[in-house]
Amino acid sequence: MAYNTPGVFINEETPQLTPLITAGTGVAGFLGFSTRGPSQLAVALDSYEDLLRTFGAPYTDESTFNSVKMFFENGGSRAYFVRLSDYDVATGAENADAASTEVATQQAGALTIKAGYRGNESVGTEGNSLYVQLTENPMHPSAGRGQDLVTDLTAGNDVVELSGLIGIRAGTLLKFFTDDSNNDSTIGDDTTEYHVVRRVESRLESGVIKHYAYLETTIVAATAFKAATTTVESVEYDVAVYNATSELLESYSQLSLSESADNNMLAIINDSELGSRFITLAYAPNAADKGALDVTETILTSQVQLSGGTAENAGATSAMFAGSEALGKGIHAFDAITELNIICAPPTLNPTTNTWSIQGTAVYHSLLLQYAEGRMDVFAILDPAIGKTTTEIKQYRETSLGVDTPWGALYYPFLKIQDPERPQSSATILVPPSGAVAGCYARVDALPAPDGGVSAAAAGVGINGVVRNVVGLEIPVSDKEQALLNPVGVNCIRRLVRASGSQGIFIYGARTLSTAAHMKYIPMRRTMTYIEETVRLSSQFAIFKKNGPEIWSRLSLLIDTFLRDFWEEGNLKGASPAEAFFVTIDSTTTTAVDIENGIIRGKIGVSLFRPAEFIVFTFTQAQSGSSVEEI
Repeated sequence: MAYNTPGVFINEETPQLTPLITAGTGVAGFLGFSTRGPSQLAVALDSYEDLLRTFGAPYTDESTFNSVKMFFENGGSRAYFVRLSDYDVATGAENADAASTEVATQQAGALTIKAGYRGNESVGTEGNSLYVQLTENPMHPSAGRGQDLVTDLTAGNDVVELSGLIGIRAGTLLKFFTDDSNNDSTIGDDTTEYHVVRRVESRLESGVIKHYAYLETTIVAATAFKAATTTVESVEYDVAVYNATSELLESYSQLSLSESADNNMLAIINDSELGSRFITLAYAPNAADKGALDVTETILTSQVQLSGGTAENAGATSAMFAGSEALGKGIHAFDAITELNIICAPPTLNPTTNTWSIQGTAVYHSLLLQYAEGRMDVFAILDPAIGKTTTEIKQYRETSLGVDTPWGALYYPFLKIQDPERPQSSATILVPPSGAVAGCYARVDALPAPDGGVSAAAAGVGINGVVRNVVGLEIPVSDKEQALLNPVGVNCIRRLVRASGSQGIFIYGARTLSTAAHMKYIPMRRTMTYIEETVRLSSQFAIFKKNGPEIWSRLSLLIDTFLRDFWEEGNLKGASPAEAFFVTIDSTTTTAVDIENGIIRGKIGVSLFRPAEFIVFTFTQAQSGSSVEEI
């Protein structure tokens, strides 16, 4: 701004504030089997009901579903579920689906309807209970014979003058129909043509507003469409999906099969984020209909049932579980889910053979731990095999699962819950602990520090460690037995007495599978992951910026502010910020060689809390009375 006249001048400046992007915590991923839903796709869940809506009713004794239920009941609010299936390692396609034999299907002319979820086919028999109906519902209905066309149409025309354009836009499919194609006033010689609108225009001509639709193709019939005998309407359909009892599951209004329409039926129903939870569509129109179903199709007058769906193979193999990073299959279906930070694979039964499918064994545990360590932003919660004694689980941890890693934790034993299939009885079933434990992680993460937050342990006789909706344990664990398990990194779940005198089921361990002192405890590993992810996300703005003191200073200030707030909340140890953390990003960390290679280097140090596992008191007796010294 030039200052030529005396006065007061004010300039507004936008401050260069760099937003802090904090990493999420408490988001869990589960792998298992289901009766319907997309295979090999991580689907977001905000409740247990979401799981049922998308993946159907659980198999009998399906522990994965019960584990997800326990996750939400214990404080979880966000999860992902991957339905495992057998697939071709070369193509990623369902192995038994070469001829679409496993997916319930229905054909309506050129329209193929399959059981599916947001563009993904859904194998299984539950698709056979779906019914679909389409109902014509034009966005631009005909005003009546002789009231739509303003001027006659002849062969070669691609501009149509209409009485109005409401409901017509680029991509709209129009149906031109006359019941007197030779214009001899004898009704019965019908002609129909379909044309897609390229663009529309309304303009003022001689004081009159006229409306034009420009077509992608030209009129074919030579003398067919006279204004006096023709109707013109758009072609859209309402889509409704029902279950076997004719209950409406979902519906869509006024969708078009025109490929260029903005309300294209396939684009909306197959949308990966907002599409149908029950069906997926494919369409191959011929050149004449361009997106219109034959009016004689049954689906336009009544519900049609999908059929041909067959049961999936619910027997897991380690190869199926390990999946493929290149294809995004198996455990790698979670690769694109950046908010994920907990992963579980509850042992589950194959309903066909009643044998264990996913198992609490070293094969599956190693795959989970390798995945967590490879990502460096998720933590694996491992389940024991069912029926193991304390001696057997100790031996398993020390020999079969002889790993030393901070990227996971093992919990024991299985939990007893009220049988959800028999809520009025006293019947109980056993479920793996991982889902409930993951829910406790999420619950504690949401609590304010210092008692809660990611730096606090989801363990103890109190709100942090209580396991909700559990009626018992598969195997009670005593003090003596826990003394054997705790040192080797097996976290016990126990029935304990609160200070009030009442009993409850509590998580009574907080150890990782690591022997390293700085990573022995779960909150330490998860706190480090949270800090690292927050720094990574918040530093994205610096990519491609000039590598010099200005950007170093901005990064330092951003990270310093984050860690100072984190310390003030009670998440870091130290009487002052200097004791709690340090951040160094300058010429001592980023050398000239680093600058030449486009690298910014920094050093960040933090002081983490360790859970108080053992509180030891020394009692002494003196004539003046007793004294207690804590050491």
